[in-house]
Amino acid sequence: MERLQPFSVKISADALALADFHANITNTETIGYISGHWNGDQNALKLEVVHPCHVLMPLSSSTDCDNERNRIALEIQKLGHEVVGWYHSHPKAPAQPSKDDINRQLDYQVMMKGATESSYIPCVGLIIAPMCYTNQGMKKSKVQLFWVMPPPENRPMEMGRPMHLDYDTISASNLDTKKMLLSLESLLNYYKENKTLVDINDISSGKFEKLKETVSSWIPELKTNVEFWNEVKHLFTCPLTPATKTEPVEITGNSLELPVSIKQEETDSIKTQNSTCPDTSPTHSTNDPMPSTSILPVSGPSSASSTSRSVSTPSSTGEEPGAT
Repeated sequence: MERLQPFSVKISADALALADFHANITNTETIGYISGHWNGDQNALKLEVVHPCHVLMPLSSSTDCDNERNRIALEIQKLGHEVVGWYHSHPKAPAQPSKDDINRQLDYQVMMKGATESSYIPCVGLIIAPMCYTNQGMKKSKVQLFWVMPPPENRPMEMGRPMHLDYDTISASNLDTKKMLLSLESLLNYYKENKTLVDINDISSGKFEKLKETVSSWIPELKTNVEFWNEVKHLFTCPLTPATKTEPVEITGNSLELPVSIKQEETDSIKTQNSTCPDTSPTHSTNDPMPSTSILPVSGPSSASSTSRSVSTPSSTGEEPGAT
């Protein structure tokens, strides 16, 4: 993948850890939003919080997806954040963008551009190739942060060019483990309810230790936090906790569509030909289950093209966990 750094990027370690955990507890594709802040004066994008989507692609109904958008929209509004990106996993493919990923990412960049320079907010894509439990040589998940260079104006039908983005990791200096455990419990309950939780309880196979290894690669102090991991193990094994039902609340304003499932069978040359990961991803439907109207607010109206700026590249590579 080519490199182009139109702006500097920083990502919080706890956000990366939660997204990594999400990708590794199910063999289905995972998706979610990323919220944070954009500083136009400093040309700097800060990715602070991930918001995992409780949806199963392509099985979730339009109503479920609408309700999920409402829930995450309220989360982001309460934080005072902006939508700055999205993430998803490639359960059986490398952490490289597919054709669908490229087209969708470019669409999001157009949505987020805004009508003026002052209303512009970048939108980035994060892909996670989860640690595969059948691959004994893989010790942590692979991650790719990317952005798409639009096609030339005189060739608008060409596909955009995906660009690798470097990033710096913001250390979790004031990590709230109780808050993280609540997020993990919510995810585990969702996949328990839908019977798509991985069998992590076979301790003899080392699955739990591998999960611990990849999540702790983002937050090293977690690795020695025995109390935290004992609680995580308990959350895997305890009975399903009944979910509290909330009435959907309509959020007004401009919107960014909920990230939708990729078609991994169409990733062409970037797909792993002889992956050691089990082929357990759902068969993706050609009918997009996401409704065309979404309610997650973003700043600024949609526009027809995206822009970029040239800035210096941060020191980290962003290709492996632990970038600093």
